[in-house]
Formats: sequence, structure tokens, C-alpha cells
Amino acid sequence: MAQTRSREWLQHYFQNPQPERFVPAMYELSRTDYFGLPGHAMIGIGFVASLFRDNPDLIDEWLLYCRDLPVREARIVVAALWYSEYPKANEWLRLYASAVKNDDLRADLFRIADHPPSWSNQLADSRPALYLQWGRFLATGDEAVLHKIFETMPQVDDLSLRDRWWLACKMAEQDAAISWCLDHWDQQPLEVQANMELVLQAAGDAVAE
Repeated sequence: MAQTRSREWLQHYFQNPQPERFVPAMYELSRTDYFGLPGHAMIGIGFVASLFRDNPDLIDEWLLYCRDLPVREARIVVAALWYSEYPKANEWLRLYASAVKNDDLRADLFRIADHPPSWSNQLADSRPALYLQWGRFLATGDEAVLHKIFETMPQVDDLSLRDRWWLACKMAEQDAAISWCLDHWDQQPLEVQANMELVLQAAGDAVAE
């Protein structure tokens, strides 16, 4: 997949936050089918939810300009708003539901409007939640999120070796994740080190290429 400016913006956001690019980036990511790739929708939800939490003064404007996104990307924005615990989330979900043309999306919005989840309860305890947490890391660079991902990976029953390698390759694109593995290697149990080793191997393979 081509490395568009918007994909670069997302993958390195915490290193150079530019929230003003959010709206055009979402439309470009939609046009280039970024969120259609496996795992990327959940990464997008975690990423956008973190941006909502960090930029509450921009949410109203962002939602207004995102109203014409295709259904798939609109669902990501809605889910991110749902997870962000934004105080006006219920109000916006109902207004958005009244405006959207897709019947299925409208029904989803009305269904979830009164039952927002708590972000603090979204622990990395499943494969989709791991991807969501990785999106959160891309937005914040929070090492505690990175630690939680590594700590929980051995506990996720449906996480195959292929899934772990896919996530390791994502992490290997981030110097911060590689540095964390090197700096915290000795303090981690063997089952955590096994996944850290995959990240370092993926980073080494990328250099060799």
C-alpha cells in the first residue's frame, strides 16, 4: 500500500501532533482504502478516540465536516466518539443519526446513543482490542499502552502466530516501540519477551530489506 501523507500523519502522529489535518486525512484515508485493510478499522477507532479525548474543543467541527464520509469511515468516527466519553456524545450521535442516509448506520447510532462504554474498561483482552490499543498508542505515544499490549498478548486465546507477527510488524515501524523493547527486556517475563522478540525480528528484517 502506498505511503500517503495521511497514512504517514496517522502512523507518526504522536511524534508530531497535527490535529488540524484530521478532516482531510480521514477523507484521504477513506479514498485510499486504508481502513479496508485487516485490523485497520480497529486501529482507526483507537486512534480517533484518542484524538477526540485530547482535542475536545475540535470535536464539534470535526463531526460536522465528517458527515459526508462513506459509511465504513463514518462508523469508525462514531465508534471513536462512543469510546471517547465525550460529554456531548449522545447529543451528537442522535443528530448524526437524523442526518445520515444509510438505514443500518442510522439504526446503530440510535441504538448506542444511550449506552456509551467506558474507555478505561477497554482493556487489551482480545485481538480487536489489541488493535484498538495500538491505535491509541499511535495517537499518544503512551508507553503504558504499549506495556499493556505486550503484557496481554500471551493471554489472548484467538491470537495466532500470524496475528502476533502482523502486530509485531506494525510495532516495528515505530522507533519508540523498538526502544521500549530494548530498554525493558530484562524486566519482562519470558512470555512477554517472546512477543518483544518478534518486534525486534521484524525491525531487523525491515533493515535487511
